[in-house]
Amino acid sequence: MAGTTLGGLATALGLWVLSGLAAPLPAAARLTLFALTSAAALLVAHGIVPGRLPQNRRQIPRTVFDRAPARAAARFGVELGTGLRTYLPSAAPHVLALGMVLLGGPWWAALALGAGFGAGRGLLPTQRALSPDPRRWDARVELAGPVLRGAGETIAVVGLLVAVAVAG
Repeated sequence: MAGTTLGGLATALGLWVLSGLAAPLPAAARLTLFALTSAAALLVAHGIVPGRLPQNRRQIPRTVFDRAPARAAARFGVELGTGLRTYLPSAAPHVLALGMVLLGGPWWAALALGAGFGAGRGLLPTQRALSPDPRRWDARVELAGPVLRGAGETIAVVGLLVAVAVAG
């Protein structure tokens, strides 16, 4: 999970730097842009509006982790943690990225979000590697996927809006 956390931190730092581009806009304009772009991302992710979210539509094959979990984790950890080179099954990371760029915030909050995202990305392969029956674990994750994605997206939107309300 160290690699995924490092990848999440690197991406968050980059997004925090980009937030300086939105900083001159009035707070109301930034909040409106966040609401509109987040809604668009969620509508596209759920197939309500046609389009594709920016991402690489491939996943690291599970067989890579089956053969050599430790080597696969080291090799793909940072890549997986950035969220930039692999498939994202939810719009939550896109909503978080939009919030970080458009709503801004202190550098330490960006790093906390990045560390949380990266660690979260690392939890699934770690749990799978530790499972006594990886195939059964896959089936359970597949079944729970839609609920988990919806919960993650809701937490991302509500969390960012609460953070803005508290800060502003």
